[in-house]
Amino acid sequence: MVWASMDRSAITGGTGLAGTGHLTLVLLVVFMGLYGVLEVLVDLSARAIVPQLVPSSRLAAANGRTMASERVFDDFIGRPVGGVLVVAGAGWLFGAAAAVGVAVVLLLALGLTGRFRPGDALPGTAAESEAPPAGTQLAERTGALREIRQGLAFLFGHPVLRPVAIMASVANLASAAYMAVFILWVVGPGSAIGLTAGQYPLTMVAMAAGAILASLAIEPLKNRLPEVPLMLTGWMAQVPLLILPVLAPRLDVLLAAWFLCGFCNMTGNVLVMTLMQRLTPNRLLGRVNGATSTMAFGLMPLGALSGGFVGEQFGLPVVFVGAAALLGLAVLYAVLAIPGRRAGGTGGDLRPADRTVQRVLRAGVVGGGPGLR
Repeated sequence: MVWASMDRSAITGGTGLAGTGHLTLVLLVVFMGLYGVLEVLVDLSARAIVPQLVPSSRLAAANGRTMASERVFDDFIGRPVGGVLVVAGAGWLFGAAAAVGVAVVLLLALGLTGRFRPGDALPGTAAESEAPPAGTQLAERTGALREIRQGLAFLFGHPVLRPVAIMASVANLASAAYMAVFILWVVGPGSAIGLTAGQYPLTMVAMAAGAILASLAIEPLKNRLPEVPLMLTGWMAQVPLLILPVLAPRLDVLLAAWFLCGFCNMTGNVLVMTLMQRLTPNRLLGRVNGATSTMAFGLMPLGALSGGFVGEQFGLPVVFVGAAALLGLAVLYAVLAIPGRRAGGTGGDLRPADRTVQRVLRAGVVGGGPGLR
């Protein structure tokens, strides 16, 4: 995580060539592609390290606060400051971004001491209770593609994580289709709602505000309500909220719907992350997160293309209603596929499935076996 953050700072500083007139379109595309790769590495590392830092009972709170801080810095600090720096000039913009990156590296290096390798844990944390089976050890690194396959083997062998991952991936596809054309419904004199370009950010602020409120409320909600039903309700509640701006295309309705959508979306996302961290053995968490991200992000370009095509051929309302319906079907699949005894609990009975872990161990994910082929 530290090394990836250092590389991100270097790339951001490299884009400062714009201030000298030497930044070409090809270089910009390369820089952004590399930055995106490093962004994924940092995000996956951050998710995998959380169970090594907090007890299992506080995973939802830790994930909620982490995601809340991301939304605060992205939506309420980063965007306004970025706008000011754009006006000041490219040198200020990229120089300030690189300086922030260096500060993040120093914060991680000085504030997060320790090696934090898979299988390690601090006393009292969620990962401490995990002990690898006797005679096994973490497999040697064998390449990114093989590790993704190993993560997929565990993910699709788990009775709870499999339907959750499929639901989240299909939800990402539906969201990408919806948001790819949503601005056409909202902004411009010929749009349904008729917002100006300056008013559009208000919708994102409303969604971010709802998400931040949910990230703070998730722990008390989780302590009072069953965990999996709460997660599924958060996802399903978004279905009517996504259709509401189509049925009542007004700014006040849109802001209310987006606030509630942000709240429900953050609730579902935090609980999905918490389930994955708690149900996956710590030594496999990075690989399972990588496999899940490959599925979820891999479907987003397809969703965006589908949204544009359907919108052009059949109209924007068809895209919005279709995306909401697809999300509803994905959640319904998860409701039916997750074993009933697990879906009804508060979370304490959700443990990694022993038979799934043993199958993966015998397949060579962990230990000295021949490995997955």
